[in-house]
Amino acid sequence: MVFAIGVFGNFFSGMLHTLLYSIYKNANDAEVYIFYQNINSRAFGIVKSVFPRVKFRETDFNLEEKYQRRGSKMLFWELAANELLQQGHTNVCFMDVDTLVLKDISHFFNEKFDIAFSIKNEKWPLNTGVMLFKLNSNVLSFMQKWKEQSLLNIRNPENYLKAKSHDYPYGGPDQMAFHTILSFQKDTLEYNVNGTLLKGFDSKFFNETRSVRITEHTHIIHYKGGWQKVILQGGTFSKKRTLSDSKEMYILYVKMAEEALDFVKSKADVQLTLSEFGISKPSYLNKSYEVNYFKYSFIQFCANSEVIIKSYFNSFINKVKKF
Repeated sequence: MVFAIGVFGNFFSGMLHTLLYSIYKNANDAEVYIFYQNINSRAFGIVKSVFPRVKFRETDFNLEEKYQRRGSKMLFWELAANELLQQGHTNVCFMDVDTLVLKDISHFFNEKFDIAFSIKNEKWPLNTGVMLFKLNSNVLSFMQKWKEQSLLNIRNPENYLKAKSHDYPYGGPDQMAFHTILSFQKDTLEYNVNGTLLKGFDSKFFNETRSVRITEHTHIIHYKGGWQKVILQGGTFSKKRTLSDSKEMYILYVKMAEEALDFVKSKADVQLTLSEFGISKPSYLNKSYEVNYFKYSFIQFCANSEVIIKSYFNSFINKVKKF
């Protein structure tokens, strides 16, 4: 099987070394393809040199155009699907870069489907950050339709706002498009769209996005949304994603990132820090990965105070402008 990952820009590329190391450590038989654009960091160049089995494919989409940039994931995925099928690959896991592989997932391809997606019993039930594809002509047609509908949602201001709104069950333009094409219903797990069989799996298996305990079912964790503020900026957790709920998954990521850093340094014989990968290990975690709750509470207090001050300042500026 193949893992296919699309990465645009330097911001998220720093998470790539951790993801690649997790695949190397836990699913070493898989092939890996990276489709990327606009990445020029020193760390990325070093990562390319220390994972020689990984195939890096630089793309040339017009991502300066904002609508194309917002839809870069779908552009990467459709291109990857076409190229991988031409090379004879069929079983492919498409995934975002903010993920970790904990176990081999190849056995999921024994299930009957053309496209496997994850589902959870929450307000936003779908997340397209990790999906499994058995590539064939019908699947390519589906992906083209999905890409086109996603770009239409991005270009249409009303649809774009609706896709991002908390008032609707989408969580993004591509997920809104996926939802629409399937005529998605929470209680329905299988769909047939023009000959393409799509099947939903509980997100706990290969796209765990929630702050929960890691179990024997957990194969891939997806550190989406609010996780990135913590991982990339060393920030604090939120009321919806608390430190107590998130601690196990968070410490796992920090440990894997540091292991990956040591691996890269040993292979490339260079000096690197996590900060060069855009990852920040917070001061409230000590060397043993134990949380200093006094430090955490102080950082959280400062962060909340900053938000309040900014809110009052913006309110004051708006009043002055109106006056």
